[in-house]
Amino acid sequence: MAAVEAELQHLAPGYQVSGADGLADLLASLGPLTAAEAAARCADDDPAATLTALAGQGRALLLTIGGTPAGRRPRIPPASATPSGCRRPPTFRRPSSRRSPTPSGM
Repeated sequence: MAAVEAELQHLAPGYQVSGADGLADLLASLGPLTAAEAAARCADDDPAATLTALAGQGRALLLTIGGTPAGRRPRIPPASATPSGCRRPPTFRRPSSRRSPTPSGM
């Protein structure tokens, strides 16, 4: 059980990530990580610098959780979200509860 947990947490050898894309994916799948937690899961020499670079690109947020610096992936709104004040096109609106009149003779 512990071996599977280490693999899923990217702590086991061969399961660690590398590069900015790997670290960004790691933040997306595991959530906020401290610099030490990121270093334990990343095969790069300087994951803190990679976190800072991701933050500069807008692909990560650097924040402090309980006094400890951490990084996380920014939230992306769902594609189906409609900004407030916008109206949906008629084709995407729910059908009306009113019935259309049926042609006579049917």
